[in-house]
This record gives sequence, structure tokens and C-alpha cells, in this order.
Amino acid sequence: MSDSGYEFPPKFSPADPAVQNDPYPVYASLRESWPLCRGGLGEWVVTRYADVVAMLREPRLRNAFPPEYHRLSAGSGPAHELMQRIMLHQDDRRHSVLRNLFAPSFRPEGLSRLRARIRTFVDDLLTPILAAGRLDVVRDLAFPLPVLVILDIIGLDRADRHEIRSRVVDLGKAFTASVAPHDRAAANEAAAWLREYVRSALERRRQHPLDDLLSAAAATTMKEIDEDELVDNIVFLLFAGFETTSSSIATAWAALLAHPDQLAILRRDPSLIPRAVEEFVRYDAPIQSRLRFVHEAVDVGGRTIKAGRMLLLLLGSANRDPRQFRRPDDLDVTRTPNVHVGFGAGDHYCLGAALARMEMAILLERMLTRIASMEPDGEPVRALNGPFRTLERLGMTLGPAHAAS
Repeated sequence: MSDSGYEFPPKFSPADPAVQNDPYPVYASLRESWPLCRGGLGEWVVTRYADVVAMLREPRLRNAFPPEYHRLSAGSGPAHELMQRIMLHQDDRRHSVLRNLFAPSFRPEGLSRLRARIRTFVDDLLTPILAAGRLDVVRDLAFPLPVLVILDIIGLDRADRHEIRSRVVDLGKAFTASVAPHDRAAANEAAAWLREYVRSALERRRQHPLDDLLSAAAATTMKEIDEDELVDNIVFLLFAGFETTSSSIATAWAALLAHPDQLAILRRDPSLIPRAVEEFVRYDAPIQSRLRFVHEAVDVGGRTIKAGRMLLLLLGSANRDPRQFRRPDDLDVTRTPNVHVGFGAGDHYCLGAALARMEMAILLERMLTRIASMEPDGEPVRALNGPFRTLERLGMTLGPAHAAS
């Protein structure tokens, strides 16, 4: 409390080690005391579900930040240029044009033809795992499966998946609020490599089109989108199609292994798998926060936030708000309704949400079908990765394998 008697809201930092390891006790303390707390310079943090949902849909907030923001965050170079062009950081018509160009490949009806291919990918990954009797969920499933799927959708060579994944991981470092100098260099190198890779692939598709997103994009002639913007947004799809789903798979299995009673429920009733997928995303959201630029003054949490400020919307906190969810800190694979914000809300609702749900559901179904029992193998190792909630390692030992079906 200040000398004037005014109590300042507490300060929140997503880089705090306590937040990185387990943010939920911190969220609970902030949420119950303050609808808003202080963040970085010129930044306010929104903690409660109703306010987070309202701000995700608030037109006075923008995803397009001043160029200086990304330059201060990630420095100059290819990664900074890419950040200026991707649909994530566009609004209004620019956002709609870019999103509509790629959306058909990610709608449920467009994804239905992929179901059998995803199942094949999963079974191919599981075969050597079952023979070994143990696995690291992150290394053996959460990393390779989303990469295989997004490469298949876009139409990029599966043989290059290891190099692409490595580059995409490095590019992801540019999405944190403050990028360390050595990470800036890695992100810039990755952005340059991925741009050239995608540009070459686009040119090949113009000569020899196939039935994939790359060919559809190569055939597009739109005055509003230039070649650089097209390339950078395909690079962004590579990142977005991998990062969120990979994190979701890892955190889902960490939650299940920590709650064997919930795993037993799903074994008894696999029809609950779609509900379980929603609950995993609510319980430990793969993306914990979204940042918005205040374009015009807006009222939130009893305070007027001036234009030019930033609002950090705590999705992870909103998903544990007891004002919205009954027993929010419990994992409940039967939970319904479950209107979480793990995939965002409003115009920038995650383009790949249906794909992530499908991958998670198929993987869960195949593992329950093919593996008789699963037990933790050592303590999970959290990855300290800015706004992304994920793991570096999640060991699992397996009981006898069922016959493939």
C-alpha cells in the first residue's frame, strides 16, 4: 500500500520461475483479489474469465502491434519481418483475407478426409513404442505426430521433417515477449531458412500442382497478397500447426498420468474422448496468454485502459475461474458444458483448433485400444517456454500391447 492509502495491484510476470513451473496457484491468488494486475511497462494483465472473453472479442483491441514493439522484442531481421506479415498480427480485412485463404484446409469438413491418414501416422509411431515397452511422450508422439500431419496438409516433403521441426522450434523463440540475443539469432536463421524452403516448394507446385494447401496457395492470384506475405503465412502455419498441438498432447498425457482415475473412466467409456480433449485444453491450456494492443481506450476490471497500452489476457487463469467452472482445479473428463478459452475466442479463434482436437482424439483412442496399461516413468520435466505450456520430457512405461485393430 502506498503512502496515500491506495493499494496498488500486484505485478505479474510470465517469466517468473514459479509461474513457469505451475502458474495456477499464482493465477488463483491474483484472480480472487484483482480483475487486473500490473504487467510489464505499459501493460495490464486480465485475470478473470468474463473479462478475458470480453477482451478477446473487443474490437478496440488489436492484434497488429506497432512495428517498434516486435523490433524491441525480437530485434531486426527475418523473424521481425515475418511477425509483421502473419495473420496472427493482422486485423479486420487483412486478417480476413489471409485467414480465408487457408481456412478451407482446416475446417472440420476439409479435415474429415485426413482422419484415416492421422490414424495411420499414429499406428506407425506406436508400433516401435509397443515393442520397446516404454516411451517419452514428448519425443515419441507429441513432437513427431503434429509435424507429420501439418506437412501432409501443406504438402511438404515428409523426408525433411526433422530439419523442419528443428527450424520451427527455433522460430518459436520469436513469439516470446522478450527474446534473448542468442535466441534472436536462432529465430532469424530459422525464419530465413523456412522462407527459402517454402518459396522453393511453392515454385515446384506452380509447375506440378497436387491436391494440397501448397498447390491451392500457389494457384491463388490475389492482388491483396504478395509473394512474401504468402510465404511468411505458410511458414506461420508450419509453426502454428506444430506448436499448439504438440503442447496439447504433452500436457494432456501429463494430466492423465497424474489422474489415473480419469484414465480408467476413458477406458470404460471411450465415447467420452471428445469431452476429455476439451477438458485437457481447459485444464492446462497450451497457450497461457494472449497479448493485445489497446487501439482505443477500453474499460475492463473497473479501470479505463488508455490507448497505446497492452493487455495480457491470461487464458490459463480464465480456464480455472470458479465463477465459470465447477471445481476448476479438478481434471474431469466428463465435464460438460466446457466453454473454455484454450483456443482463444472471437475473430482470432485458433484456425487449427479442429485439427488439434482430431489429432488428440485419434491418438488417445489408439493408445487406449492398443495398450493395456500405462504408468508414469519418472517425473515430468517442464519446458520453460514463454507463453507456451509444454514439457521437455514425459516418460511412460507400457503394459502388454493389445493386437492392433
